[in-house]
Amino acid sequence: MACLATRVLADLKAWNDAHDYTILQEDEEILDDEVLEERGRELAIRVQNELGTEGWEGLYYLGGRVHRVHPQGSWPAETWEQDLLGYAPLAPRILAEEEARILEGLCEDQQQTGVDGPTSA
Repeated sequence: MACLATRVLADLKAWNDAHDYTILQEDEEILDDEVLEERGRELAIRVQNELGTEGWEGLYYLGGRVHRVHPQGSWPAETWEQDLLGYAPLAPRILAEEEARILEGLCEDQQQTGVDGPTSA
């Protein structure tokens, strides 16, 4: 059993590393998104089998949807957190306020550091 868990963990790490394009290893293959999604599906099923179904839900992204291994189900990627987990969607006003707060913070940081932002050539 430990050997199987070690293989699953190694495969999960390799799959995760394949998504990190900033650090490309010599022996690492570059995969397109469809291949990575399919490998993610296969890994989610393996992990679900390894962990069992008591208290665990294996999820994976495939074709614009988030899928659950057991019990089976799928939800649109844009709304799965609300649909599956019951999180309340952020209202447009809250999103606008958050964006304004972040932009204000960035402007303050630029003023404190004396950076005016990007310059045109």
